[in-house]
Amino acid sequence: MGETCAPDGTCHPGTCDTVGCIYGYACEASQCVPQNPAACGTDADCSALGAGYACVSGVCTAPADQCTDQTQCPANNKCVDGKCTPACNDNADCDGGYTCDPVGVCTVPAKPCTITNDCGSADEVCVDGACVPRSQMGMCPPGDVWVENGCIPNQTAAFYCNQDGVQDACAAGSICLHHACYISCAPPNDNACNNLPSFDVCKPVSTMSGDHQVCGSNDNLGNECDPTAGLACASGKICIDGFCK
Repeated sequence: MGETCAPDGTCHPGTCDTVGCIYGYACEASQCVPQNPAACGTDADCSALGAGYACVSGVCTAPADQCTDQTQCPANNKCVDGKCTPACNDNADCDGGYTCDPVGVCTVPAKPCTITNDCGSADEVCVDGACVPRSQMGMCPPGDVWVENGCIPNQTAAFYCNQDGVQDACAAGSICLHHACYISCAPPNDNACNNLPSFDVCKPVSTMSGDHQVCGSNDNLGNECDPTAGLACASGKICIDGFCK
C-alpha cells in the first residue's frame, strides 16, 4: 500500500479515501488531484503545456502572462525567469524559507527538502525544494500566496493592461500589447508619431492578437531582436526597437 499526503501535509499510509487530501486537492478514484487543473508546485509540472510555461504562484502560466521586468512586480522585487521575486542585499532581507543568492534575489532554500517530512517541523511544508511556512486552510500572510499547503511570496506580475490588441486600460490612441501600452499609428492614426521626438517612427509589431503598428524609434536601439534579420524574441514577447518586451 502506498502513501498519501494527508491534510497536515505529511505522508501517511493508505489512500485519500481514508487519509484525505491537503487543502486545494480533492480525492478522486483514490487519488488526490488539484481542484484547479492548472495548479502546480514546480515548473516541471507545467512542461506538458508547451515551451515557456512556468509555475507562477502555484498556477501554470503562459509566457505572455509572466513578468518581463521589475516594473511589473511589487516594490523591492525583481523579475526572475518570469516570476516576481523578493530582492535582497543579505539573508536578513529574505523570509519565507529562502536566503539571498549572489545576484541579489531570495531564491536559495534556507532548508532544502524533497518531501515535507524533511523539514522536521509541524510549522513547515516542502514546496519546490524549500521548507516554507505552513498554510492554515489556504490562508497566508499579506504578500504571500498558497501553494501546496505552504505560503510563498506572490510571484504574479501586475500588468497595466490585459486585453491584447485593443485600448483596454490604456489612454485614448494607445493600444495594449503584451500587457503594456503603446501609441498606435495604424490607420486612421497614421500621423500619431509625428510630434513624438523619442518615438517618431511607425513600426510594425506582431502579437498573439495579430499585426499592429506602434510608435517607436530608430535611435538607441537594442540588440535583443531584429525581425528583419530573423532574430526573434522568445515566445510571449514582442520586439520593440530591438528590445524584447
